[in-house]
Amino acid sequence: IEKKQGGTMKKILAIIPMLCFGIWDVDTHNVNNWSLPITNYGSFDMGMWLPESILFAGAGLLFGAISPQRDTCVTIGYPYWEYSPGLKRQPHNSQIARIFMYPDDWPPPIDTFPMAPQIPLTYQQSWSCYNDFDSTLHILGADKPIGIEVYQTTFADTTSIIKDVIYLKYQIRNCTTYTINNAIVTVLWNQNTLVWNGLILHKWFYP
Repeated sequence: IEKKQGGTMKKILAIIPMLCFGIWDVDTHNVNNWSLPITNYGSFDMGMWLPESILFAGAGLLFGAISPQRDTCVTIGYPYWEYSPGLKRQPHNSQIARIFMYPDDWPPPIDTFPMAPQIPLTYQQSWSCYNDFDSTLHILGADKPIGIEVYQTTFADTTSIIKDVIYLKYQIRNCTTYTINNAIVTVLWNQNTLVWNGLILHKWFYP
């Protein structure tokens, strides 16, 4: 489904599993030299470096930890989704569990999302949240949620010194009753994208 909001084309994936939370939402940062679709379920999809029309095939957030039972638990947002939109206790299919994008749909309601930013810092800014509590989304045999919420803020600007960059900021909350030990956080990317592999190896990209 596509709908126009201001000058931005917003796409919403309409196939919603019955047991999932919120809206599976996709929106695109496109005000500078990048066109980068971001989601509210842990991935950022196929984007493009516009000056040379170079495709970026996709990536997503990975969080891993050792559980109190000494199990190795991992939640990934790419190449498939083990996160679901919204906060842990939000009702299923909540219309408010979406991507908020400045300037068209901003700010996120502070009474529902007290952790969300209210004052934008860049020309185009988005915020969304997601969690890993839905065990039906995890790989069969590894269906043990870690118990986290992720608050994602994405920044894009037209200022000349940062027009070649999009920043993604992740704030991760431990929603369990115990300390999460031996945790690791990184970004998984599509390693078949050979051009970007070269940039990653030369530390132009910092996961």
